[in-house]
Amino acid sequence: MGEVAEFSKGQGYSKADLCSSGIPAFLYGQMYTDYKLLVTESNQHLPQNSDGVFSTAGDVIIPASGESPEEIAIASVIGKTGILLGGDLNIIKPEKSILDSIFLALSASGGRLHGSLVSRAQGKTIVHLHNSDIAASQIRYPTLPEQRRIGTFFSALDSLIAAAERQEDLLKQKKQAYLQLMFPREGETQPRLRFSGFSKDWEQRRSSEQFVPVKENGHSDLPVLSATQSEGMVYRDDQSRDIKFKTDNLSSYKLVRAGDFVISLRSFQGGFELSDKTGIVSPAYTVFTHAECSSQDNAYWKQYFKRKSFIESLKTVTFGIRDGKTISFSDFSSLKCIFPSLPEQRRIGEFFTTLDNLIAATEERTRALKEMKSAYLQRMFV
Repeated sequence: MGEVAEFSKGQGYSKADLCSSGIPAFLYGQMYTDYKLLVTESNQHLPQNSDGVFSTAGDVIIPASGESPEEIAIASVIGKTGILLGGDLNIIKPEKSILDSIFLALSASGGRLHGSLVSRAQGKTIVHLHNSDIAASQIRYPTLPEQRRIGTFFSALDSLIAAAERQEDLLKQKKQAYLQLMFPREGETQPRLRFSGFSKDWEQRRSSEQFVPVKENGHSDLPVLSATQSEGMVYRDDQSRDIKFKTDNLSSYKLVRAGDFVISLRSFQGGFELSDKTGIVSPAYTVFTHAECSSQDNAYWKQYFKRKSFIESLKTVTFGIRDGKTISFSDFSSLKCIFPSLPEQRRIGEFFTTLDNLIAATEERTRALKEMKSAYLQRMFV
């Protein structure tokens, strides 16, 4: 690399130096929080009188420090002249007649050069990568026209990924908006947005009147389940997981039937999960179900427990609780809950189930596109 590029470093600015307007700036943290292959603008700014290292269009930047070698060996291209580059950034200026900037950034992020950078990064708690490490690494490259074709291909793929992520974010924002509009606010008995044909006030009860705890055990032959906030209830022995647990006391584990609710060990963050599986869970979990199952819709209550206002209400019964301790049923039972008639519950549940399926589909599309990019990075670079 030292034969085909020049190296320098950014100047040390921190988040504390940022302001609402001024000179556009790029700090190394953005490589992790908002990574882009090509950076053409920045929403971070420094005061107008700031000096330091300004970008030249085509500069390639690589973090000088990070938490792991894999994390640090990524690169972006600054596509605009005049952006202030913060400290902890290695700046690479490739020889334009030999090396294309986008191709170089892709090589550093996924090609053989990436592997070399990973192996050269040093440190334990914090990993460091110096310009001298990058300069000593080898890069293989085809002709400039082929480099540019490769760059164009991956730029198009990144655009597809970005579009999928925007769609995913938009759907999640819409869901949060609907969760606010389709459930009554504190002190009210009707929501602001409602399906036609429904006009009655919603009913309010204490949770102790609406739900009952489940404490049945002695089913050690059933699969062990765990509650997760990202995927709901999952099997502990799923081959893709590494959740260790003792197997000599399974007889004390609580029974969970499909349709029961489980309060997870992150209950203070809203970890109320509807189980779609029958199995057993650790006695540390709180399990409950409806007092009258025939008059309630689980899809409605699944969304009810994920609302921000409900999660806020948990603070009144979770004072001092952190990871490792769950809400007991007696704690939860003191909270008041509100609900409409069963037909309206079903309409609300169906609506949010459809929305959740759309979100899951966009998440799967994003994941598939990222996997495709990773596969191409391995196959198109030597």
